[in-house]
Amino acid sequence: MTKLPKNNPKRGDMSKTFQTLTVNAWTGKTYWQKQHDTVEGAEKHASRYTRNLADKFIYDVSYDGSIKLIKTIKHK
Repeated sequence: MTKLPKNNPKRGDMSKTFQTLTVNAWTGKTYWQKQHDTVEGAEKHASRYTRNLADKFIYDVSYDGSIKLIKTIKHK
């Protein structure tokens, strides 16, 4: 995960991003997906690029170093 400074021109003055952790249902392998500015963006990205059956955990990643679980999506 790449941390960008708060006043980075590419991110504006945003103080957090959303990132999805996917866990493969069969092997237990984990993968951190690309960061997004919205929960919906993080969820769409994970659904599009996860090829195997997986559980998805969406986190609020703040630049101050805190991480908070926002949403859990179980595989079907």
